[in-house]
Amino acid sequence: MPDFLPGRARGLGGVCRVKLIDRGKIRRDIWEMILAMSRLPFMLGLDLKAMIAANNVAKRRLTTLIERYGLRTVRGVMNGLIELAEIRFRTRLTELPDGVFRGIDFLDHDGHANRIYRLELAITKEGDSVTYDFSKTSKQSPGFINCTKSGMIGGFFAGTLPMLAYDIPQNQGILNVIKIVAPEEIVNNAKWPAPVSSGTCATVWVTKNITTSALARLLGCSEKYYQEVQSVTAGSMAVLNLAGLNQYGEPFGTMLLDPICGGGGAYSYKDGLDGFGAYEIPLPSIANVETNENFSPILYLYRRFIPDSGGPGKYRGGRSGGLAFTVHDADSVSALLTTHGVESPNSTGISGGFPGSCNVNLLIKNTSLLEGFRKGILPSTSQEFRGEVIDLGAKPGEFKITSGDIFEYTWQGGGGYGDPLDRDPELVAHDVQTGAVSPECAETIYGVVLCGSPAQVDLACTLSLRKRFKDGRRREAMRPAHVSRITGGHRLLPMGESLEVVALNNRAVVRCKCGCDLGDADKNWKERAGVLRVGADAAGPRRKLHEELEMVEFLCPACGTLLSVDIKKREDPFSVDAMLSTKLLRALITG
Repeated sequence: MPDFLPGRARGLGGVCRVKLIDRGKIRRDIWEMILAMSRLPFMLGLDLKAMIAANNVAKRRLTTLIERYGLRTVRGVMNGLIELAEIRFRTRLTELPDGVFRGIDFLDHDGHANRIYRLELAITKEGDSVTYDFSKTSKQSPGFINCTKSGMIGGFFAGTLPMLAYDIPQNQGILNVIKIVAPEEIVNNAKWPAPVSSGTCATVWVTKNITTSALARLLGCSEKYYQEVQSVTAGSMAVLNLAGLNQYGEPFGTMLLDPICGGGGAYSYKDGLDGFGAYEIPLPSIANVETNENFSPILYLYRRFIPDSGGPGKYRGGRSGGLAFTVHDADSVSALLTTHGVESPNSTGISGGFPGSCNVNLLIKNTSLLEGFRKGILPSTSQEFRGEVIDLGAKPGEFKITSGDIFEYTWQGGGGYGDPLDRDPELVAHDVQTGAVSPECAETIYGVVLCGSPAQVDLACTLSLRKRFKDGRRREAMRPAHVSRITGGHRLLPMGESLEVVALNNRAVVRCKCGCDLGDADKNWKERAGVLRVGADAAGPRRKLHEELEMVEFLCPACGTLLSVDIKKREDPFSVDAMLSTKLLRALITG
């Protein structure tokens, strides 16, 4: 019989526990009841059996440890690993500069309407302690994009581990150090009855993004850990469920996991990885095309890396994947798509790097595909897909894909690092030769002039074009009335790729690598930078901005170098990405 918990369990929203396994055997009545409520009982049964097997293996291995070493020793080692993680994490924090470091990102469409939700994380680091403050995040949504506090913790933990704890035991000891400030009823600390069914692939994912951005700015102010700086990786997840009758006449249902193949964020010293995967999946993988085609009545037209999907920068973000398929050996399938990042480039760049591509979801109807098949023609590029193109947006709900239709979607590439005009022209030429960057973007974004086949750099024309681009930025930007250069002073700390904090006349000042004075370090340097509002296509194709958002370039008013590329709500003030502690600056100046 069900074992009901006391108290609120008997009331509305109560919790009860039901034994599925009793004395090592499956309870057939409970088992059949659960499977009968599923449209795919054989798949659900396999999932449950896998969970049971995993629990049995864990139980067996833990019991073996206890039998070999004793319960006291095993508990001591477990508690010791937690204590070790906390000690090492606190030690790591003491090696980093004190201050406040910020990450901001947006969710488009909540399932009801195409509203924008803002997520902000301010990380305050002081000594061996750190606070993660989400209090400026949007209120919870009426749609299903919210997550609870546990999801929020999972999101920032997934962002923290590879940046700050890559060599530390990854357990509760790290969380013991992090103080959380998150008022209830915000989108990533939602309260009942807020819907949360898409939270894992929505707000949890974006929480991870803002953690990555904030920590990149913290690490960007550290001489010792500067190489750990990374832009945002694969800023979204696209969930596509397919169902219906398969090619064998049997009911089927599946979720394509191909969108895990998003681009990796660029590092402070190298390009991001193509098809990086996700931080929280230690060994990410996707099914072979043939496996999906065997299980589902679909035929892949292509699955490949997408040119120009990585965020441009001195170091380029990794390319994302994309695919197109049609229904095969069936009349139609039902599809349900939910994602975000269609009108918000979530894979933001760092230190002047541009964001990676947005998600693009297209249904192409009334095509000549079947006629082409009969003639032996198999299209393999989007340009060959002729028909009525329907942009599905982020959350179109359920729709039909019928025989002869084409469904195409591409995903978010990684964010770039540093000004694209600082990228080695030979690397750009190699990108063009390998298909990572188109010749058009090589010239219009990277300022590299190529000629011949294979593409070769025309260095003189490239230098001239890059100078014109930087002069054009300065000419078009809103700039401060007075621009001065700092010729003296000594470096205290880096502040990203092109900025540094220097001591000058008993003051801490932010300076561009060209020497331009961007004001006192305890103020927002963006107020003294050149400001240029640009369209989403400034970062390349497959970028789109919601009507409430804008892309703003902050550049050195003296040399025209890109210092930051921000996505922001139009009415919001310029964010303060990094504000070093006044106490720290004073100690560095005097010490």
